[in-house]
Amino acid sequence: MTPTLPFNTSEEHASFTGTISLRPGTVMLVLGEIVARLRAQGFRKQVLASGHGGAYWVGPFIKEVNARYADIIVIPAHHAGDTIWREEVERAGLGGRDEIHGGALSRAVALFLAPDAVTEGDYGVAVPEDMKAYMDYCAWDRFTPDGSWGRYTSADAAVATAEAGRQLLTSFVRRQGEHLKKHLDEACRIKGLTP
Repeated sequence: MTPTLPFNTSEEHASFTGTISLRPGTVMLVLGEIVARLRAQGFRKQVLASGHGGAYWVGPFIKEVNARYADIIVIPAHHAGDTIWREEVERAGLGGRDEIHGGALSRAVALFLAPDAVTEGDYGVAVPEDMKAYMDYCAWDRFTPDGSWGRYTSADAAVATAEAGRQLLTSFVRRQGEHLKKHLDEACRIKGLTP
């Protein structure tokens, strides 16, 4: 487990004060160096975890680094995670919200992980579904005044709880971990590496 990199691509929030967004090529260059250094130290199986949903560079990076090095395997931590995530969101009672960033779901997770950092009050906007088709063309201040693509009001307090956040994350991590173990073993087998 390496230290977390504090920056990623975040062009959608670039218009909000304090946002630091790196170009995709910069992120891939840094991670390429990390992969190479870990490889030199003997790490042959690596899992890349990017906690930012807008990191569209992950797929091309994974392809390129695996093509460059025949003796290692690098897989993305979110491989096939969308299905498991949606199922666990429903199971935690947080489904049907169509939230991308912010809103009741994010509040529940934050209440579980860092309750002292969660402030009271309403925030976010329920952005119309058809606007998703345009979300990559400009900063999100065109859609939502605070960057939250999802709405939270006090009426959501009964479902946006620390317990819901705990249930969601612990179940998702367990199930996604089980999936990744099988996926990594199969990827190693196909690439000719020892699982």
